[in-house]
Amino acid sequence: MSLTVKTLLAILLIVLLVLSQSAFAVPTTEVKGTVLAVFPDQQSLIVSADSGGNLTFVLDKQGKVFLDERPGKLADLQPGDYVTVIHDLQGERLLAMEIHCRRDSRVITGRLR
Repeated sequence: MSLTVKTLLAILLIVLLVLSQSAFAVPTTEVKGTVLAVFPDQQSLIVSADSGGNLTFVLDKQGKVFLDERPGKLADLQPGDYVTVIHDLQGERLLAMEIHCRRDSRVITGRLR
């Protein structure tokens, strides 16, 4: 009987630990905006968010950059590029997990002559 109680307590403890981890997990968030600056040596970039304000992102060690849906590098991004950044919050740092840039869909306005 005592072994059963210990087993149940161990299972309960494991369940509580798993639930507490998910309760404190920060959900992944998406930001869209225009690249203001890229710092490849620091693995970071500054984005002017569509929602307002300038945000600095650090590319995660396993983070990925995509240009027109093809793999790229942070150094490939340029000021003026429109990006979608999928990120997590670690402490006070915005950690970019994925950066998507669509250059082939830029809007060009004007008149043809």
